[in-house]
Amino acid sequence: MSKDKGQPPRLFVALSFLTACLIVDCGGGGSTTTPSEIVSATPEVNTTQVLVAGFPGVVPRYVYDVPSNTFDNPPDDLYDWSLTVRHMGANPYDSNDFDARDNRYRSRIDSDNFVVVPIRGAGQHSALERRLNAEAMFKDGRPLVISFSATLGEQLQTGGNVAQASLFGYVWDGDQSSFGFVFTFFDNRYGMYESYVSNDTYTAFVSSPFSTGPYTTVMKGRYSHNVMISEVNMRNIIADLNLLCKVDCVKWHSDLTRYKFTSIGILHEVFVANTTHRVVSELQVSGFEVAR
Repeated sequence: MSKDKGQPPRLFVALSFLTACLIVDCGGGGSTTTPSEIVSATPEVNTTQVLVAGFPGVVPRYVYDVPSNTFDNPPDDLYDWSLTVRHMGANPYDSNDFDARDNRYRSRIDSDNFVVVPIRGAGQHSALERRLNAEAMFKDGRPLVISFSATLGEQLQTGGNVAQASLFGYVWDGDQSSFGFVFTFFDNRYGMYESYVSNDTYTAFVSSPFSTGPYTTVMKGRYSHNVMISEVNMRNIIADLNLLCKVDCVKWHSDLTRYKFTSIGILHEVFVANTTHRVVSELQVSGFEVAR
């Protein structure tokens, strides 16, 4: 992690840590804050400034695979879209199961297409990510709204194997620390779970279902999935990070003007606990908008 206070720390985005803690305890604990906003009806998306408007054209593709010693992550200075497939062999794109272009992202993970090798703290996954050059979380009190449409294709998970799909992102405190968030919109085991805080080898993070709760507020919009991070949500996140962090903790500041978000994207991941059972999970995302 960089020590240059003029730049956000560039994190190695080994995204699996965000969701792996739903299977094994990574430390931390459940949220102690109450749902962020009491709403009588789901609010409508009403934004005036678009920060990210989809992923037109062909998104550059990268591979990071421990078993084959293939380590090709997006470059540190790439402030744009990228698609990275991790731990599914050196040539995962040969199967045409992973692609992102013209506002459509397709990810089909099939354990028949790669050798399952246990990766410490990680699962096989693809990640569609948009990196930003330290965009302010809030401006003029307006919340951050993330919208996209997602559909599930073929699903086969038996024998204790797991598939998940989540919205993820990273937030920088303007100094030397960053935290992650993950909001899960698909998990083959259940639809809901308690919001929690944890920490992996790399950074602290908060996690919750893609629903109205302490960290997010679901909205109505032209996409199938619309979620808001309001200032109230953000204060809940900061409060829980300060209260529940147990590993490599820092004191997160209460001044929300300090915080910048540095990346946002979709994570599609499987955890193969039983190698005698085939795992298949297919996801398609169309459109992706971040606005305030």
